[in-house]
Amino acid sequence: MKKRIITDALPSNEELNSRWLDLEVLLEVEVTSEDKGYPIEGALLPNHSHGWKAGIPGKQTIRLLFRGCK
Repeated sequence: MKKRIITDALPSNEELNSRWLDLEVLLEVEVTSEDKGYPIEGALLPNHSHGWKAGIPGKQTIRLLFRGCK
């Protein structure tokens, strides 16, 4: 197991921009529901600022499956 101690200070914009994963390529997502106007992409991808909303009330599950990760 690999771990590190972090601070609550935010990384610089340069550090943030260099570390993004290409989620459209790496990720499969399973959701129990979503509102048509607020799909899960809104919570996970850049340039989707409106977020995600469930399509039905109650407990929701969002499962992120990374392709090619062992």
